[in-house]
Amino acid sequence: MTVDADDVGLLVALGALLEERHVTRAAHRLGVTQSTMSTNLRRLRERFGDPLLVRSSNAHRLTPLAESILPGVLEALRAAGTVFSTSGFDPATSDQHFRVAISEFAQVCVGAEFARILRNEAPSVRVSFVSLNGRFADIERTARDFDLVVLPWAAPDASVVEAPLFSDRLVGVLDAAHPALRTGTRPGDALADAPFVSAVPFAGDVAPPPLGDDLREFAGLGTSPPVLTLSYFAAGQVIRGTEMWCLLPERLATMPGFAAGTVVLPIDAPSSQAAFTENLVWHESRHSDPGTTWLRGALGRAGAALPAV
Repeated sequence: MTVDADDVGLLVALGALLEERHVTRAAHRLGVTQSTMSTNLRRLRERFGDPLLVRSSNAHRLTPLAESILPGVLEALRAAGTVFSTSGFDPATSDQHFRVAISEFAQVCVGAEFARILRNEAPSVRVSFVSLNGRFADIERTARDFDLVVLPWAAPDASVVEAPLFSDRLVGVLDAAHPALRTGTRPGDALADAPFVSAVPFAGDVAPPPLGDDLREFAGLGTSPPVLTLSYFAAGQVIRGTEMWCLLPERLATMPGFAAGTVVLPIDAPSSQAAFTENLVWHESRHSDPGTTWLRGALGRAGAALPAV
């Protein structure tokens, strides 16, 4: 198949439209008028025989066809960028846009330090943190779709590369007025029969069991939580004023503000049972890309700046 200059121009426009999901923002990103971008969208719709972008409530969403071609479009644009890049990636002058799939918990842990690095080293670089929910059925595809992924366990796919970002451990968290804290009561014994709130941030995904299931079973703390929540943050709020308890990462459980009115208890189990690592994961095709290499390094430094637990 022969690719002409017109096809290349439309590919660039297609990438901006599919990522921004908005004609005006795509036009601003490429430095063209809204009218020009609207014309590009019309031509692309004719080329694919598909609307590509459709309005949904107050926003636009991608059609199934657009969703299916997005990874290939982004991969082609990254490959072209590598070919035409003669000086590598300069964070001080780049205006590149990166997309990172990451949990809410990991964002809270590294976000502030990463933002400081971004301001100091790459003031025009834009980084979008996107929720991990719904992205575990196919880790290889997720790693292709995003510049970087942060996972709280080792990635099983051979086509991805990983490196540790930071470590944490799970601790028991309960309301400060919980009966288990009464004089003469051994908290660990009381928790064995207390109702448990399970945080399942990735419910509905094809993924390993929720963090903490093995730990609770090992410590004899029961395995049938009556309440499931979709985030660690929600679990920490649900237990307040109740006799329920939950397992949370220690960094979150001891965070100023979040920890008010609660008590943190270590779980009577080997540290290997309670510990877990948040990992940086990327597709092997991005391993040598100068931009994503810088991104991995910047996030890695943000993780390294965290105090030990």
